[in-house]
Amino acid sequence: MAFNFDKKPLSIWLSFQQGLIVIALLAGFTALYAYSIGIPFYSSDAQVMYNTAWELSHSGKLNVSPAPLPQLIQGHDDLIYSKYDVGLPLLASHIIYYADGVAKASGADRYAVGAIFVMFIPNICMALANVGCYLLALHISHSTRRALISALVCGLGTTVWPYGRLFFAEAITTATLTLAMVWLFVPSKLKAIHIIGAGLLMSIALISRIHTLIFAIVLFYPIWQRTQTPSQRIRYLLLYSIAFFIGSSMWFFHNWLRFGNILTTGYEGETFSNNPLAGMVGLLVSFGKGVFWYAPPLIISALSFPYFKKNASLLSKTLILSTLLAIGFYGSWWAWHGGWVWGPRFLVPLMPLWCVGWSVFPTKISWKIGATLIFSIGILVQFVGTFTNVNNAYTNAFYGASNPDDKTHYAMIHYDLDYNPILLGWQQLKTGNTEPQAIYQLQKTELNQNWVYGVPQAIERCLLLSIGILTWGLLHNPMIFEGQET
Repeated sequence: MAFNFDKKPLSIWLSFQQGLIVIALLAGFTALYAYSIGIPFYSSDAQVMYNTAWELSHSGKLNVSPAPLPQLIQGHDDLIYSKYDVGLPLLASHIIYYADGVAKASGADRYAVGAIFVMFIPNICMALANVGCYLLALHISHSTRRALISALVCGLGTTVWPYGRLFFAEAITTATLTLAMVWLFVPSKLKAIHIIGAGLLMSIALISRIHTLIFAIVLFYPIWQRTQTPSQRIRYLLLYSIAFFIGSSMWFFHNWLRFGNILTTGYEGETFSNNPLAGMVGLLVSFGKGVFWYAPPLIISALSFPYFKKNASLLSKTLILSTLLAIGFYGSWWAWHGGWVWGPRFLVPLMPLWCVGWSVFPTKISWKIGATLIFSIGILVQFVGTFTNVNNAYTNAFYGASNPDDKTHYAMIHYDLDYNPILLGWQQLKTGNTEPQAIYQLQKTELNQNWVYGVPQAIERCLLLSIGILTWGLLHNPMIFEGQET
């Protein structure tokens, strides 16, 4: 929907208000996720990607030192490489370079300082995803209050929060997919710049994780539907393909450097060998990975879907298509569960899009009570996932039982409540066995006092200021589109 104001000063003022809210969302969630960072890293996957970024920063090379880790593979030149795609290490290498200068100036532990600094990548990416959720919700609801609720539900009540402080590719793919949707759905009329932007964003997702190709393919559908003439349709689809291909060239180049073949990936030998039905059921409802257990607000998203479809037909169809493709695709993958992680890792990129439905559910008191209760439960679940170590639950299952079969161990996690990560995490929380917050542990890296005290203070002040602005937005509900709520 286009802007439509009779008085230019009013238009400028209302645009300023919305801009202020967007900045507050970005700054506030970045600060919250930075506040939530534990002690890196929780997995060997993240360790391998960080080591790759470290080598890129210090030597300009992709190969790493040999180590007995399954995420390391041998390249065609007999050197050792990460099996993962290069997007996250590329972004992190620049931050490590800066962090290295800070550490050298203080005589601090360079490796540890870099490990903490790179966590701002998932922090910022997930904050951007919440901003994208807000913009999409604002577009279909025309209400600042409802759009803010959607963004807060996404950022606090779903797995976006715990993954906003993990060094995984999920944060990048979540941000790029959500913002690509913003580019394609929010403008009243699609232009070439929107198509190019979406293509480049999805190429960033692909070089971070090749599996996100499924989402890039889905975006052909809204482009097709939103173009008016056959000639424009062909031109825009071609433009999107070219932008996506150019942006993805780094993925081909990365494969060539490692394997001497642009189409050989680090996932060679891994297959779609899982029973698709079992994987899909596991992703949706299993105790250990079911998306509705780990992101309770999606219950409201599902119940309010008819209202979502009525207000945003094309966006809802695109979301359904993305969801069905993702559940079928990942449900067939041999590691459909995503490993030792909190909830269904592979479905995290869809969380902001599902939460857009919160902006259009009915205003009846029964809906409000139910939504408030479910949102509260969602916050509690994410609090457990954020401030306790999920690895403890997996260690309990894998090393506390005599059966050596991994499939059996994973089944224990997924379907046996005695090994359920949420319940075990809750027990950790009650006993005070929580993760230490990295921003309050900076003195252990031997950074100078300006950093040790300045970083936590800056994050706390940013968070408090953002909370104040967002509270004002919820109470005041500033209008931006003609005819919306006030």
